[in-house]
Amino acid sequence: MKDYRTIWLDLDGTLVDSQIGITRGVQLALQQFGIAVEDPASLRCFIGPPLTDSFREFYHFSLQQAQQAVEYYRAYYRREGVWKNTLYPGVKDFLRRMDEQGRALFVASSKPQEMVEQILDQHSIAGYFTGIYGASLDMSRSTKVQVLSYGLARHPQVDPGAALMVGDRKFDVLGAAQVGMDCVGVLYGFGDEAELRQAGAVAVVKDLEQLAELLGTP
Repeated sequence: MKDYRTIWLDLDGTLVDSQIGITRGVQLALQQFGIAVEDPASLRCFIGPPLTDSFREFYHFSLQQAQQAVEYYRAYYRREGVWKNTLYPGVKDFLRRMDEQGRALFVASSKPQEMVEQILDQHSIAGYFTGIYGASLDMSRSTKVQVLSYGLARHPQVDPGAALMVGDRKFDVLGAAQVGMDCVGVLYGFGDEAELRQAGAVAVVKDLEQLAELLGTP
């Protein structure tokens, strides 16, 4: 594998398990439209892609309805949902090891940037990252390729061809490819091996320890 000197990491499903906060927020948003979902776990499909797209795809909302649903979701998420997440095992050790190896670390998430920063601060890991990038609140920047492009534009010293994206969904793999990056998929998040390999991941790992070994970290 290449000697990737720059590592970009997804947030939800890669650094933190945010299922409870996200699915509860979506459940409450759907209730505003008279849609009752008994099992929040069935809404895992909302984790990864931009929420506006997911409301339109999975519940056939109009653009206006989807945007309103996102507002309902965010009202809950800002108040409560943002704190309902846990750091995956091995994350702090992985970040420390990458930092000791002299690799530059970045975050690229489809979650609004202010919430990404809150979560990283919550777990005391923001200091490991050279750059932290998320979606804009007006949704003009929401897809993974848009977030990565935005981040890369602010770090012209970063060569995408020598950088690696790490994520758990096909959106991470496809977004990375569009900006010229390779992507490794992780299996402990919200995607699966078939999804990641079909999207073109250069490798799929079971955990961050395996990824560190793949990258050649002692």
